[in-house]
Amino acid sequence: SDPGKLPKHLAIDTLEYKGLVNKILDRKWVGLKINELLVVEYYSRQT
Repeated sequence: SDPGKLPKHLAIDTLEYKGLVNKILDRKWVGLKINELLVVEYYSRQT
């Protein structure tokens, strides 16, 4: 795949330096194995 090409669920405005998520992906479409409980635990300790 072209490294300069964004996935369809993302958009970018280079003039205003902004990014936009057009659609929230289902976890089955993300190519990473993530333990969601560990993520929640990590961020709950950050405050």
